Amino acid sequence: MLFHKWSINRLIFLIYLFTIIYFVTALITNDPIKLWGSIIAGALAYSYLLITLWNRRRLRPIKGACQVEMLHEAIVCQFEDKKEQKMLIKDIKLVTVHKVWADKKAGQLEMWMRCHSYPWRKSLSIPWRAENFQDVFDFFQRKNGFNSTNYEEFVSAKEVTHKVVWEEDEENL
Repeated sequence: MLFHKWSINRLIFLIYLFTIIYFVTALITNDPIKLWGSIIAGALAYSYLLITLWNRRRLRPIKGACQVEMLHEAIVCQFEDKKEQKMLIKDIKLVTVHKVWADKKAGQLEMWMRCHSYPWRKSLSIPWRAENFQDVFDFFQRKNGFNSTNYEEFVSAKEVTHKVVWEEDEENL
């Protein structure tokens, strides 16, 4: 079932689908009021979806404590506000490191590690200051294909940047 769990994003997606059908019927019936109504509703729904997707992928500095735990089959990141992110280790196909401004005026950068699944549908974002972060980072650093050159460039960068530090071999995909 497509909508087994309702959320605002699924509702907007449903509105967008109905708008497309409404637009097609407006073209067939040659009704200008339906046509403009469907264009406006479709543009608003599409804009909302784009903004939501952009904000979801964006890293923002966090306040409070964070703890990451390396389990046998998964990595779990728990934030102070009770939010939790987790991903199975077998699903991780790409690891990137990011620097974002924590306080641009003070020149403070915050570093993150992001694990991506294939085909990059899901990601797990872990701040470097998280408790037990080093255990997770060491796990990927020991894996074949870890790019130490990109990692060294990342660490020495003084600006916002991101680098790919590990990617699963193509033959294993």
